Amino acid sequence: MVGHFRGCRHEGDGGVLNVPNLVTAGRTVGSLVCAAVAILDGSELWLAVALAVYWTGDIADGALARRLNQETTLGAVFDIVCDRACGACFFLGWAALHPETALVVVLFLAEFMVVDFLLSFSFYLFPINSPNYFGAVDRRVFLLNWSKVAKSLNSGLIAVLLLTDVALWVPAGIATVLIAVKSYSLLRTSRLPRRRDADCVVTGGLFAVAAP
Repeated sequence: MVGHFRGCRHEGDGGVLNVPNLVTAGRTVGSLVCAAVAILDGSELWLAVALAVYWTGDIADGALARRLNQETTLGAVFDIVCDRACGACFFLGWAALHPETALVVVLFLAEFMVVDFLLSFSFYLFPINSPNYFGAVDRRVFLLNWSKVAKSLNSGLIAVLLLTDVALWVPAGIATVLIAVKSYSLLRTSRLPRRRDADCVVTGGLFAVAAP
């Protein structure tokens, strides 16, 4: 069975206008509107709301995609792009309100908008449906970037630290470490052999990327 098992690349059910994609669109619009209000009003509260809408919707769209069997390659790409839009608006808004955090924001955006952006799209080089299944390609890269702990560290920790007004060297240091980890992961991924869709195989109820 190839192409119809969760994790192997396929277009799933529901087409483009499926429930997860609509949730992704809705949470992105909501987050960007809240961020715009925050910048116009100079409000940290509205920025926090923008972040909450982004995170809540990001959890919901992924859960719904799995629950409704509507995980698609297009949905994964859409989610990656929208995550960057929401994240950038929050951090740029925070820098506008707190110019002293500009270095932290620049470091985070370099990591999230450039290195991690390229790394996240690297899933498309393999016959998997999204970065969530990269463990079938390379376990180390998956654990460093898309395990639950790694996701929390990448998308949430620095934002939370800024909201708690911790010493700026802490989030700056974490952002620097993230850049190093993502750069290593991107280099490692670039050296992995490419795969065809037919290389996604299922045995004993589990899928894996076949060896070359």
